Amino acid sequence: MVTFSLYTIDNKINSINKAISNFIQTEKYNRIVDLAKEQHNGGARCININIGNHPVERLRDMVQRLQTALPLPLSIDSTDLDQQQIALQQYDAAKANGEKPFVNSISEGRLEFIHLSDIQPCKFIVLCGEREDNEGVQSNTTAEEIVDTAKRMTDMLMQNCEELSLEDLYLDPGLHSLSNDIEGALPRTLKAFELMHRDNDLNKAHKIVTLSKLTSDLPLKTASGDAVKAPLQCAFLTLAVPRGLDTIIADSRKAYRQLPNSHEAMKTLWDMMILQGVDAFERLQRFYQT
Repeated sequence: MVTFSLYTIDNKINSINKAISNFIQTEKYNRIVDLAKEQHNGGARCININIGNHPVERLRDMVQRLQTALPLPLSIDSTDLDQQQIALQQYDAAKANGEKPFVNSISEGRLEFIHLSDIQPCKFIVLCGEREDNEGVQSNTTAEEIVDTAKRMTDMLMQNCEELSLEDLYLDPGLHSLSNDIEGALPRTLKAFELMHRDNDLNKAHKIVTLSKLTSDLPLKTASGDAVKAPLQCAFLTLAVPRGLDTIIADSRKAYRQLPNSHEAMKTLWDMMILQGVDAFERLQRFYQT
């Protein structure tokens, strides 16, 4: 069995989980630290933190506690500028073996995040699946639009952040749930990876996705009792890694392996690359209803 060697940012510390939200609310940081240690033991290279709408002081305390307990970098997952600022002010790179923190995430709709690098050197997860024009924030509907956004954002970040290198950028083309993919999001994402991989500048930046988005809203088991989500995620990685994907936001305790084309999950994704609309959804249903 060939497993993928990917840089994994573990995303279990997220307030969307009721237990995690309760730990944050009641300041049971020892429980969060224990979970982070499990992630570390599972192979996580970085810990993602999302506190949602909890007071920003809780994020500051979590950064301090996690850095005291673990030598891993942290990814601050928030669209709130104050949260990002507080976390970066607290973050101590020396406690993470000199590794920079991640800002998760910046986009053309949040260009003020560029100045977070003034607090301390950091890495940026760059959302390339959306752009901003005269009509506001728009979703990119082609691979070419995704790549154009990636180029604009890369140029802007490199010009405005003195200590930033291309290797500090993690380009995210956007990953959509297969259950809602009736407009060809899957082939669009894979084509965007291909185009970025061929580009002389963009190929020096990392490529990243939040893997769980692919299988959100899908059942856990097939009708015959087999797993649904893990095989489809592995099938996606089998297609995406050769196209340049090297980083995932995912559960580090799972073993993601390369699948042969004969695997039913691979057949499903290959078919969905061709089919559209209801036909694509029916093909997916056939996979998990069997």
